[in-house]
Amino acid sequence: MKQPDAQVQRQPADDPLRDAAKRIFDVDYLYPYQRLVIANTLEAAEGDGDAPRQQMVLLPTGAGKSLCFQLPAALLPGCTVVVYPLLSLIADQQRRLQQSGIESAALTGATPTAERKTILKHLHSGRLRLLLTNPESLAAAAVLHALADSDVVHLVIDEAHCICEWGETFRPAYLELGRLVAEIGPRILTAFTATASATVLDSIRTHLFGGQLVRLISANPDRPNIRYCVIEAASVSRALVELLGGHAAGPTALGSAPPQLPLPRPAIVFCRSRAGTRLTAVHLRRALGEDQIGFYHAGLNPAEKQAIEKWFLTSRDGILVATCAYGLGVDKSDIRSVIHPHAAPTIESFLQESGRAGRDGQPSISVTLRPSAAQPTEAAPAAALSAEQLRQARSATVQRFMLTERCRRAFLLEAMDAARQTCSGCDRCDSIQQRTPPALTVFSDAVRRSRRRLSRAQLCRLLTGNLVSRDLSAGIMQLPQFAALPGWSSREIEELTESALSTSLVRTYKHGPWRNTLDSAPRHAS
Repeated sequence: MKQPDAQVQRQPADDPLRDAAKRIFDVDYLYPYQRLVIANTLEAAEGDGDAPRQQMVLLPTGAGKSLCFQLPAALLPGCTVVVYPLLSLIADQQRRLQQSGIESAALTGATPTAERKTILKHLHSGRLRLLLTNPESLAAAAVLHALADSDVVHLVIDEAHCICEWGETFRPAYLELGRLVAEIGPRILTAFTATASATVLDSIRTHLFGGQLVRLISANPDRPNIRYCVIEAASVSRALVELLGGHAAGPTALGSAPPQLPLPRPAIVFCRSRAGTRLTAVHLRRALGEDQIGFYHAGLNPAEKQAIEKWFLTSRDGILVATCAYGLGVDKSDIRSVIHPHAAPTIESFLQESGRAGRDGQPSISVTLRPSAAQPTEAAPAAALSAEQLRQARSATVQRFMLTERCRRAFLLEAMDAARQTCSGCDRCDSIQQRTPPALTVFSDAVRRSRRRLSRAQLCRLLTGNLVSRDLSAGIMQLPQFAALPGWSSREIEELTESALSTSLVRTYKHGPWRNTLDSAPRHAS
C-alpha cells in the first residue's frame, strides 16, 4: 500500500509511527493529520479516562484516510469495524488488506451463510482485527449481537456525509447508526468525511454522536501565530503563579522568561490527571487571590461541564485548568495562552492542546514547563515495537522537543513529517536566555551554608521566613537565605526541594547521625 504522491519531506531519524507504517503497510510517509488521528485512537485505546473517544475527521480525497484506522487496527488488541457506503469500496479495501497480511473479513448482504458464521466465530474469538461492512449488514440482529459481545476497540464510519445525504432518502439504515453504535459499545468512534459544510457536520453530530461534543480534526499543523516556549521550572506550582500572575518578590522559579509576564489571558493549563486539575485550580486561586479560575475534566457531571464551558466561553481573563477532555466541540477562539505544566504524552496531543490557543489568528503563546533534571532519551530502534514500547517511543519524542537546542517549530513540523516553515516565534529562534532557576540556586546555597544541620521542614521555614520557636536555637535567622523566598507555599518549597535532589545539587541522609538532614552533594545519596 503506497501513499498518494506527495513532496517527500526530510524524515526524522526516529519515528515509531512511521516505522510501524513502513513495516506493516510499506508506507514511507505519514501526513501530519494522519498522525493526529492515529495518535488519538491509540491514546484513547490505552484507557486514559479523559482521552477523547469520539472524533470527526475531515480529510480530502486522496489524503490516505484508510491508514488512519488500519494502522491502529494492526497495533491494538481487539477488532476494528469499518462501515462503508458501497460494496465496491469494501471489496477494494479487502483486497488491499489481504496484501498486508492483517486478519480481516468483509460482511455484506451477499456473504454466504457458512462464511458469515465463520466470520462471526473469528470475531468472537478475537482473531479478527478488521471487519468491513455496511450500515444494513451492521443492523442485522446476529451481527449486532456478535459485535456487542465482542471486543470492538474502534468503530469507523467512512464517507460519513452519507448520513445526511442518503439517510433521509434511500438508505434509512444510516439514520440508525447512532443506535447501533450505542448497542455495540466501541471504545472509540470515528467518522471520516471530505465534506465540511456546517449542515453536514451538524447532521453527523446529531445522528451518529447523539449531539455530544466531538473532537474535530481539520487544520494545518503549523500555527504561525503561536509562539512556542519551553521553560525550566524548579517548582511547577510556583512557575504557574509567576507565569499567570507576574513575577513576585524574590528569586524566580523560572529558568527563563517568556516575552510577556504575566501571560495574556484567557489561558488554559492542561493537566494530566483529573485530581491535578482541581488541586492546581485551588492553588492558583489562593496564590493569585482570584476567583475567575475553574477546572474541567471528563468526570464532571453534564451540568457542571456546561456551567464551566459557558463561563469560560465568554470570559476575557479567566484561567481554566483542564485535562484533554476540554476542547471537544468547544470553539473558544480568543484563548491567548496554553500552559503544559508537565510534558504532553505525545507530539500529536501537544499540537492539539497547544492549538487551542489563537483560533482567531491573533498572537498567542504555548509554554511548556520542563523539570530541572530532564535528560534526553535514546530513540527506540526501528524494529517491531509492542504497544507499550510504541507509547514510550512517542513520549521520548516529546522529551527531545523540550531539550532541543534548535527551532521548536522546525522540530514539531519535522516530527509530523510536515514541510518546514519560517519560524514566526519560539524561544530558541528568539535567543531567550536559558539559566538555572534563581530559586534553585538560593536553595542549594542555603543547604551549603547549613549542611547537615537542617531538615526539609526547617529549610522550608528558613526560606519562607515562617519560623517556629524551636528554630531560634538553631540559628536559622542568621543565615543569609533567611526569608529569601517570601510568599512561597510549603507545596512550592517541597517541589523546589525535589528539583534540587533530582539534579544532585543536594542529598539527604537516610541513616546515621545526620538522618533526615540535607547536605550539598555531587551525586544522589545511595
